Amino acid sequence: MLPATSYYESKEIFRPGKRDPNKKIRDTQKHEMFWKDKAQFYIAGFYDIWSDGNLGFGLVTTIPNPIQAEVHNRMIITLDEAMGKEFLNNAPIKEFQFPNYSPNLQFENLEPQKNSNNNTLFG
Repeated sequence: MLPATSYYESKEIFRPGKRDPNKKIRDTQKHEMFWKDKAQFYIAGFYDIWSDGNLGFGLVTTIPNPIQAEVHNRMIITLDEAMGKEFLNNAPIKEFQFPNYSPNLQFENLEPQKNSNNNTLFG
């Protein structure tokens, strides 16, 4: 488990082109994800030390809850302390899948100027 206070996700957006407003330009918008009611949480992960000494690491994800789905099509499994103990004690993975699992996430758009619906003359 990794202790964290937040993590970042990039939302895929499409905005009008500068020269041709009918041409859609692919872009991303950076969002900070955090728990609404917790200053710190843990990210579920796994690691392995390979025979050559290199370390491999991955984060565990699940289907997004409605808040996370606004930003990304997957959700990192974030845990409070009690959930972390369950995770470390081999609780069945279904306990950490949506809809059984739905943390109280919030997000902040860190790049509001990149608005996919910005169709103004000076946008």
